[in-house]
Amino acid sequence: FVESSPLLENNILIGNESEAGGGISTNVDCSPELRANTISDNRASNGGGLAISQGGSAEIVNNTITDNYVERNGAGIFIQQSDPVFEENTISSNESRRDGGGIFAVFEATVAVRNNVFENNRARKGGAMHFSEGAVLELNDPDDNTYEGNSPEDIHEE
Repeated sequence: FVESSPLLENNILIGNESEAGGGISTNVDCSPELRANTISDNRASNGGGLAISQGGSAEIVNNTITDNYVERNGAGIFIQQSDPVFEENTISSNESRRDGGGIFAVFEATVAVRNNVFENNRARKGGAMHFSEGAVLELNDPDDNTYEGNSPEDIHEE
């Protein structure tokens, strides 16, 4: 998607492969609303399940993002220069060969993460989430996300 604001609801995106965003890729000021989707068993270099880049403010609510794989970063979700909001999602069993098993954010992204479940995600750094190069993680205070079995740690910021 480019320069649009689509609603994607109640879809099943399974077994896709791409360079970025195996399940879904948004680019250039796209602000989709993703609700109640299953994004599973997808592969990519970055963003196995979902890639959000170059602007926009996606709303990602009540989705299951599971069993995605990447050679690089962000097995579940890859975010670059965008400001998405994640609420009430299950992000589980995603695997990155590099960083960010669940979520990887970079280059001045501001990412709000509220009331999600992160389980059994794996990466070199940031099993649940990895934030670097100016990316900002916004959590409720206290943090209302659930973390279980992510490796090597839940959140890595550099």
